[in-house]
Amino acid sequence: MNNKRGIENLYEKIFTIIILLFIFATLLYFINQQSSGKLTEKQVLAKEICLNTLSAKSGTNIIIEHSSELVILKQDNGIFINDKQGIIAKGYFYDCYGNFEINSLEDGKSEIIIK
Repeated sequence: MNNKRGIENLYEKIFTIIILLFIFATLLYFINQQSSGKLTEKQVLAKEICLNTLSAKSGTNIIIEHSSELVILKQDNGIFINDKQGIIAKGYFYDCYGNFEINSLEDGKSEIIIK
């Protein structure tokens, strides 16, 4: 078994290449997210929803049209906006302490009910 050390070196190099490819693919994904403006779109949408709900009177229903790729939810004391196929990215959470509910009507439309 003279080639035992050579095989170990091969496994180490293959493992290093796989790790580097994974890091490179993840980096490309996040750069794509930033360059497409998806994160900024989520931030602006969450802030607009919060401002609308805080300034509306109780009993008001607001229907918001948004990208069909986004899901808008109310979690705890805030608004959570995520992609439907968001595998890696966590989405965006914005603190908003208004008293309201968010319901999905159909793709690209959500209803906000102010209590």
